[in-house]
Amino acid sequence: MAYCCVPGCTSYQHKDSDKKLSFHRFPSDPKACREWIVKIRRDIGPHFQITDNTRVCSKHFTQDCIVRSLTGLNRLKQGSVPTVFTWCRELKPRRTLQRSQRYVNFF
Repeated sequence: MAYCCVPGCTSYQHKDSDKKLSFHRFPSDPKACREWIVKIRRDIGPHFQITDNTRVCSKHFTQDCIVRSLTGLNRLKQGSVPTVFTWCRELKPRRTLQRSQRYVNFF
């Protein structure tokens, strides 16, 4: 069973809505692994350990990072780093209030 370890992500391999997602292991290179940990905003400690079952789902990678193999499996390109998260979305600018003339001179 594969779960996504990114905070706030509820992707699960056996959920019907997540069947088309791929789940990727952390890289074995310590420098690349540390970069993934920083990007997903997790700290290794008593509540989070990286094991062979720790995965990040394909929702967190851009389309140019994922390559489909001849057998139909999704694989990551060398050096790919997760960059798509809910906390990275651009916020819409706040609307400005238009005051009518009637209330401008009220105060």
